[in-house]
Amino acid sequence: IGKGGLTEMIDGGYEVLYEWEDIKQIELLKNYIYIYTNAIHAVIIPVRVFGTIDDCTFFLNELKRHIKESTKQNVEVNHR
Repeated sequence: IGKGGLTEMIDGGYEVLYEWEDIKQIELLKNYIYIYTNAIHAVIIPVRVFGTIDDCTFFLNELKRHIKESTKQNVEVNHR
């Protein structure tokens, strides 16, 4: 998470930056967080990468805060 957006680290050391306005939807489904940038693309993060549930909750709250501050849009986390 950075001021300009969410950076995804890809195999081979590549980085992809998703600007805050690119994030359309966030879902928490079982053991994964899906951060959608459009209808068919999502950054998928396993919940197990967080040390605790509180760490996961903090990450999701930070995502929402950055999106709101940058785009003035409220993106809620859909739990399924």
